[in-house]
Amino acid sequence: MQTFYLLPESKFSLSPPEGKVVYRKEGEAKIRFLDLVPANQVDEKIPYPLLNPLQTLFYHTYSFGSAVVSAPTSAGKSLIAYLFFKRHTGRKIYTAPTRSLVYEKATELRKYYKKVDIRTGDRVVESFKEVSAEVVVCTYESLVQAFRNSARWIKDIEAVVVDEIHQIKKGGLWKNF
Repeated sequence: MQTFYLLPESKFSLSPPEGKVVYRKEGEAKIRFLDLVPANQVDEKIPYPLLNPLQTLFYHTYSFGSAVVSAPTSAGKSLIAYLFFKRHTGRKIYTAPTRSLVYEKATELRKYYKKVDIRTGDRVVESFKEVSAEVVVCTYESLVQAFRNSARWIKDIEAVVVDEIHQIKKGGLWKNF
């Protein structure tokens, strides 16, 4: 596993769109630099002129496998989830601790995907409704229930994003994973 540290010397501005990424790899003293990535180079649907430094670092360093991104609120992690999903085929799962966050993330992901299904466990009928979307946004409990019940839609999962992962232990779901 590789660990990268985005350094505070990184710069980012949308007006005018410019900046740079300053980072280092764990275990190395060497400071590295990257130019910010124009968003349209990644996907025309991204509504910003540039990826920010954190997104640019992820874009350049992630290739495949698991990834952990730790950053403060509003650092651009939602777009990183999309960049992660772009590297995977098959069903993509975005899971979050609350229904309100599930609906918020589903709205964001609909900018990039034609169809996004939601699973919150609110309605019994949800359990019987077939999932046809490439992306499913769900609560932790809903995903756990799908695994326990061997739901058909979990069989082709290729990528999972767990948002607010620290909430799993707080919510008592840790033992269920």
